[in-house]
Amino acid sequence: MLALLFLTVCGITIGGLLTFANTSSVATTTLRQTRRTDFDAHAAVEVAIATVRTGTNCTTNMPTVLPLNNLTAPVRVDCYQLSATSGSHAQRNDVFLVCPQSVAPPCDTNPSVPLLQANVIFYDTPVPGFSIGIQSWTSR
Repeated sequence: MLALLFLTVCGITIGGLLTFANTSSVATTTLRQTRRTDFDAHAAVEVAIATVRTGTNCTTNMPTVLPLNNLTAPVRVDCYQLSATSGSHAQRNDVFLVCPQSVAPPCDTNPSVPLLQANVIFYDTPVPGFSIGIQSWTSR
C-alpha cells in the first residue's frame, strides 16, 4: 500500500514537472523567433543606412539583404527624408523604418507597426556621407 502511494505521488510530481518543461520549450521557441526577426531588422536598417550614405535617395521599400535568420517573416526598410541642407554644411536628416514585408508600403509611423526605427543625420561635407550621426534607434 505504501509503495502504491509512493508511485502515485512520484507520478503526479513528474507529470507536473513535464508541464513546466513544455511551457519552457514553447517560450524558448517564441523567443528565438522574435530574436531572429530582430536580427534581420537590424541588418536591414544597417544596409539601408550604408546605401543612403553613398548618396542614394531615401525611398520606400529600399533594397536590403534577404532575410538571414527568420525566413518566414522577411522585412523591408522604408526611408523618409525629414530635412536637407546644402552648401558648406550640407546634411540630410532621414528616418528609417523597418516593417514586415507583409505590411503595405509605406511603413506606418504608428509605434506598433515598425520593428525598428532609426533617425540618422548624414553630414555631406566635403563628400556625401562623410560622416553620420545616429539621433535615435528604437526597437519594438
